[in-house]
Amino acid sequence: MQWIKAHLNVVIAGTVSLLALVGLILGVLLPDVAAPLNQDASLLSSLQNPQGAPRGALEQLRNQQLEHREKLAKELQKYAEQGNHEPLPATKDLFPKENPSAQSAPFEFKREFDAAQKALLAMLKAQGPPTEAEIAAEADNIIRRHAQAQLEKSNPAERPKAVGNVVVPGVMGGAGLMPATPGGTPTALPQLSANPTAEERVQKVPAARAAVNKARRLWCYATQANLDQRPAITEVPRPTLEDMWYAQMSLWVQQDILGALHRVNEKRAAELAEKDRWVGNMPFKRLLAFIVGGYVPKVEPTMPGRGAPSNPNQDAFSGPPPMDSSVVMSKHGTTDTVDVVQFTIEMIVEAQSLPVIINEISNCGFYTVLQVSYEAVPPNLELVDYIYGSKPVIKVWMLVEGSFLRTNKKYEALMPDTVKEAIKLGRPVGGGGAPGSIAPTPMMRGGGGRRGVDEFAP
Repeated sequence: MQWIKAHLNVVIAGTVSLLALVGLILGVLLPDVAAPLNQDASLLSSLQNPQGAPRGALEQLRNQQLEHREKLAKELQKYAEQGNHEPLPATKDLFPKENPSAQSAPFEFKREFDAAQKALLAMLKAQGPPTEAEIAAEADNIIRRHAQAQLEKSNPAERPKAVGNVVVPGVMGGAGLMPATPGGTPTALPQLSANPTAEERVQKVPAARAAVNKARRLWCYATQANLDQRPAITEVPRPTLEDMWYAQMSLWVQQDILGALHRVNEKRAAELAEKDRWVGNMPFKRLLAFIVGGYVPKVEPTMPGRGAPSNPNQDAFSGPPPMDSSVVMSKHGTTDTVDVVQFTIEMIVEAQSLPVIINEISNCGFYTVLQVSYEAVPPNLELVDYIYGSKPVIKVWMLVEGSFLRTNKKYEALMPDTVKEAIKLGRPVGGGGAPGSIAPTPMMRGGGGRRGVDEFAP
């Protein structure tokens, strides 16, 4: 083999001569074989001299390689830039070190954090279920229409000149006597039939009518109480620098994930007529809870993980992230180059759209869905509170892992030194709150219990 490499020109020349001789002989005996052999001889002759190489093919191959490299570079740059989150404006005087002359910065941060969470709800086109005031207003409207219809039925020529004020305290549906006509004649809410249809409920039950009218204006249900709670920011006179950093991290995570959920709804909305763009036709229907944990430590904490069940056969439908790399499949904890954050999200989604939602979350940044639990949501036959539409829906609890690259200089430059030291020591700090009656633990110093989180209801 070495001899062949050293005498390549001799080998090529000899091969050309041999092919020419064989072609001459076969050209006489087998004319059909001569033409292909002559072509091979011509190609080998071109290889003896670089000047004879097919320049167009080589140039095309070189351009393809350059384009491929440029594409890879752009992809790597795109992934690196996914960590370029913009901090709140007030942080310019806070991170990485609080400016002593900017005494108002922590208070500005509180205001901006609140505004940022409200902006997330506006982006989602989300609100809560009907309020008592909205239900009472619908009861007023139903009674007025019913009173007018009764009057027209008894004497079609007579029309009421005015309808008096109707006070409907705490009306949730059914019948009640209220003064509604000018003469003070008591008028009741119309009675339901024995087996009312959905249309009849919407026409006669204030809570159902309010729920449907509210749903028609929304793309999904969510309030600030369903977002990640930060009492260390919202319920203290002046938050600490560390707690403001943890809150900023939480906000970045929520902006990424809720942005992904909104894009899922946007894609569906683009396929629908304007009148059909409401929560009943959207894939993502309701946010129940969003809990962002702190940095997952390098070492295993002494406290057992919470949130993710240690028994794989045990279902989990609520709770904070475990803050423990040993109980999740990825086994990822914070390293010298990557900060790892775990968070959970509970939501109501269209059953058939769950794979699409998981894919969108996985593609919105350095996020990995570690665990998913779900259960069917029974149909809401009374049409009150939350309206999800006619397709099957499920309640989902999802444990997700997010990574923040220390190689991202913008992120690294913003992080306070005290936070870096806490991460280095393996202290799981900055976690979000626990749901319901579960009190926050010392491992969750950046967060606390959610306030006013709605109970799960179909």
